[in-house]
Amino acid sequence: MEYYIASPQGPLGPYTIEQLKARQLKPDDLLWRDGLTEWTQACELEELSAVLNSQALPPTFDRAAFESANNLSTDQEQQQQQYATTTSDNGPCPPTYRWLAIIAFLGLVPCAIVALIKSIMVTRLWEEGNPEGAARQSRQVLIWGIIGIAIGIPLDIFYLTSQGDIFQEILPLLVD
Repeated sequence: MEYYIASPQGPLGPYTIEQLKARQLKPDDLLWRDGLTEWTQACELEELSAVLNSQALPPTFDRAAFESANNLSTDQEQQQQQYATTTSDNGPCPPTYRWLAIIAFLGLVPCAIVALIKSIMVTRLWEEGNPEGAARQSRQVLIWGIIGIAIGIPLDIFYLTSQGDIFQEILPLLVD
């Protein structure tokens, strides 16, 4: 026997009972087959009871059993809830300027290291619920990164130009 399934696009099918089982037929799906005068819910067709009963439903979720199996105490649960609320209540995380800290490695390496560490602290402080500290660290990353680039790159250029042998070998390659 072949069945058609009602859908917003029109009737789908025909399907055999095995194909209906593969489509995970729901009890409230409307079906039609030869011999029916109108669309009928699948749960009303006796020959489909085996298809509907064969679909395993997931067991109900037992939160207490889950928490005891995963050793979640009420303190841990409260910390997780507090973390979720502090991160959402603080608004967006301030910029980390990590890209600036990395670019600062072209200049002064000590400034770049400080900027990179502070950029990591931005995210950490924000996640811990300290938005003021995160904003302060974000400003410091910006300052250390700019210092590293502003002082370091001119020093790099001076170093390269003062090394006459290296610069004289590179310059003809650039001009040609």
